[in-house]
Amino acid sequence: MGQETIGDRIKKQREKLNISLESLAAKLNIDEDVLRSYENNEKEIPASLLPSIAESLFMSYPELLGQEVKTEALVGPEKEGSNDNKLKFGASLYSTSRFRKKSALTSGIVTLIMGIIILIVSFNAEIYADPSLIFSPRTILIVISLILIVLGLGITFFALYRKFKK
Repeated sequence: MGQETIGDRIKKQREKLNISLESLAAKLNIDEDVLRSYENNEKEIPASLLPSIAESLFMSYPELLGQEVKTEALVGPEKEGSNDNKLKFGASLYSTSRFRKKSALTSGIVTLIMGIIILIVSFNAEIYADPSLIFSPRTILIVISLILIVLGLGITFFALYRKFKK
């Protein structure tokens, strides 16, 4: 048997995700028989359809095409003793770099700051309170701000814990 084709990768990924031929064909706005012929390598797939297929199957375009790049091009030199020095081109830099830790820390701090700002505004603003309401708008703002503050602290501490646990 020869090299794996695009049709083979489509079929393999579709079956892996338990997506029926009918539903994928409907999502791509093509006939089921046409999709089947693509999977069986009986028909050439139009280049304009490849990005839609990749997106529908949660694959990157290069991954669908079967392209790979060296890991060090994305994350630096490989570690000693590692046998696998290749990484799919479509692998997200988010999951392979320090970006994830920095973005979690940033998200935590931003959430914390938003909560503090809302809390300050809720105490300083002239808010009309209708006596017929169960909760006043000020109470709702205070509760929202406290939730944001707790969430922000949690995210920030978790990010810092992950950063310094090494």
